[in-house]
Amino acid sequence: MKGCIKATLIFMGSFVCMLLGYYGKPSGENAISGKYIRKTEELNTEGEDDTYDKDSLLIYSWVLWFVGIAGFLIYNILVGRSAIYMLSFGLLGRGNLGSRGYDVLILSMIVYLSFYPLMNIITYGRNNILKVLALAITCAPLATRGFRNVLVVVLSGPVLYHYIKRKKTPSAIAAVLFFCVFVFIFGFIGATRGATRIGRAVDLSTYEYTDGLDGILYYFDSYKVFYGAVMQYPQNYSYTNGIQLLYTIIMFIPRFIWSGKPDTPIREVIGRSTGPLSQSGGSAWPNIGEYYTDLGIIGTFVCMLVLGVLLRKMKGMYQGKQNSSARMMLYCLFLPALVTIIAYGYTAGNMPQYLLMALPYIIQKYFVKRSS
Repeated sequence: MKGCIKATLIFMGSFVCMLLGYYGKPSGENAISGKYIRKTEELNTEGEDDTYDKDSLLIYSWVLWFVGIAGFLIYNILVGRSAIYMLSFGLLGRGNLGSRGYDVLILSMIVYLSFYPLMNIITYGRNNILKVLALAITCAPLATRGFRNVLVVVLSGPVLYHYIKRKKTPSAIAAVLFFCVFVFIFGFIGATRGATRIGRAVDLSTYEYTDGLDGILYYFDSYKVFYGAVMQYPQNYSYTNGIQLLYTIIMFIPRFIWSGKPDTPIREVIGRSTGPLSQSGGSAWPNIGEYYTDLGIIGTFVCMLVLGVLLRKMKGMYQGKQNSSARMMLYCLFLPALVTIIAYGYTAGNMPQYLLMALPYIIQKYFVKRSS
């Protein structure tokens, strides 16, 4: 295919830049304490800010978790999906979708506020039934909406925290079990998301186990869109010169405040790369696709270098002398969310996700009561 060699070289070069950013010795300090963290340093899970009053922490977590889930359900109710439809994985009830989706889309993003509080609830909660109920109520509407990447974050976070906190690795049996669970999730959502997108009742007879494997392979297929972009840019179209990344700022402005808010430029760019069908069908591409069409080859290398630096700093959230369980929980949410950043290159959509996941930790750090 024309452009394959060029696209492959760009990918390899950008990957090397990311490694340089990740493994390069920092000139100053890490993301949390500022001290360079060596591999040999022991993980510290009892940082000095692990002094929250557990009753106050749980009250705060339950309230913020409720706000996040309620906001997400309200959004879906406003666009025509009933609460019972959302909480039953689309098996009960129907959805009569209207046209208010874009006006109140910001409500759907509030759900990210519930993820960190859910980690606190699962870790410090005293009632196992309530823990399972909170997890199920969080997962059900996400699965109904077809948000499989987000669902992976919610389910992976507590598992990662369990092993990292105890400085252990999962057994081979546990790893296989986790993989099978995620394959099932990907397959289930892949088989049902066509119905739930338009509010139709879900028909489980369409589910096949191979759908899950297809969903995982789709992450690799997304690189075909990048190859298509390399064939079109800059030969047939000009780079967007930062517009795609700058749209991140516009993304934070609700459409009900700015009725004339422009659509994301990424749709048009993907459409030019692979055709109008991909544009309307919501095809994804990896992060280097966005960087390349927005800033060119050099810009792609710079963005990947910056990403490597950010990943190194993220590592400092759990590895180092001044770390804490609170930061480690945030790390366990950020780590699986990298799938979205790398496989679905859309900074304007990914940045709010990370900020809203981090906001509960920031509020907790400064406002939740400490134990005496």
